[in-house]
Order: sequence, then C-alpha cells, then structure tokens
Amino acid sequence: SRSRVCQQYDENGNKIDWMQGNWTENGWYDNYHGKLAYDEHNRKIEETYENRFTSAEWVHTSKYTWKYDENGHLIEHNMLSYLNGEYESTLLAEYEYNEDGKEIARQQSKFGTPTVRMESTYDEDGNLARYLNRQWNDSLKRWQDYTDSYFAYDSLNRLSSGLLIRIDSLGNRDSVERYVMTYNYMANGYGFERKHTDMYNDSLGEWVGTTEETWFY
Repeated sequence: SRSRVCQQYDENGNKIDWMQGNWTENGWYDNYHGKLAYDEHNRKIEETYENRFTSAEWVHTSKYTWKYDENGHLIEHNMLSYLNGEYESTLLAEYEYNEDGKEIARQQSKFGTPTVRMESTYDEDGNLARYLNRQWNDSLKRWQDYTDSYFAYDSLNRLSSGLLIRIDSLGNRDSVERYVMTYNYMANGYGFERKHTDMYNDSLGEWVGTTEETWFY
C-alpha cells in the first residue's frame, strides 16, 4: 500500500506540523497527525499526537512537554496520555544540575508517583565519582538506597576502577562487583584497554575473578 507524510516548518526550519496517511480507493486518507512547538531559543517544548485509526474523528492520544532552566539545561520531560477527556502525566523525568552544568540528579515518576532517583557526584576534575540509585518506597513514603557505585581515575583522568554496592531494604550494604581498568598505548597511538571484573561470591565469602575484556586500537 502507498503512504505519505506531509510536513510543515517554521521560518527557523523547525518542523511544526506533520500528517501521515495512506492511499485508499477514495484517495488519500490521513490518519496520524502531530504538532510541535518551540521556545524563543528553538528548543522543542511541546509535541502532541492525534489519530483516527478506528474513528472518522480525530482522537487525542498523547503529548510530550520539555522545560529548560535559564542556562538551557533540560529540567523536565513529561509524557502525558489523553485519558477521560484530559491529559494525564504517565511518565515524568526531572533533572538537576550543579554550577558546572553537570547532571547531579535525575528523578522519574509514573502517574504522579515517584519511582526511581539517580544521584551523581563528581571529583575535582569533573569525573563521575559516585552514582547512587534510589528507589521510592511508597508504603513508607520515602526514598531507599538501592545500589551505590564508586569510580576512580588515573592521572590522565581515565577510568581506573569501579565498585558496585547493593543495599537491601534494611540498609545493609554488600559489595557485589568491582573492576579494574588497565591501559597500554604505544607511541603511534595504538594499544589496548583491559577490564578485569570480579563478582563477590556470598557462599565463599570472597571475590572471584569472573570476566576479562580487552579492546585493541
């Protein structure tokens, strides 16, 4: 079957409208439609969808929105579904940044309820030093730490080691994975990177070397 997509753009070259359709015995029948909006900096702030797959009338289906801070960083991305005559947030992502513009927190919510939060900490050179994954406990109405990751770097700011810690519902912390990176480069720039990963064996009570990966350049 034949299909087509018609698109419109604003004076800045941003796509602002599109229509998708199929060829029928009565001619072209458009059944999927989207509109887009932008702010004064040409950043996308809204996109809406509607279709008429099962009806002759256009039916609203979903909408996406984006919000930015004064420095242009994305601080909110919201996915909304059209339910019972109005848009309702189904998946919301919110972001926080430090003074250097690096993301320090990312939080997700489903249908208005928090689900997961990731927090990042950086060293003085701007390298990611810690990554904390937190899960929302709805019965206790508070965040609980789930996994905690730490990273170290060599004098050239290359990743040299990492450690992953699992945290249970009581707050007990157990190391479950660690790895070490090694680098070997020749004068012509060719060489390799190697990653050795250990997993903690609970039954043995010790670290066990499990995998080794090598990348050649």
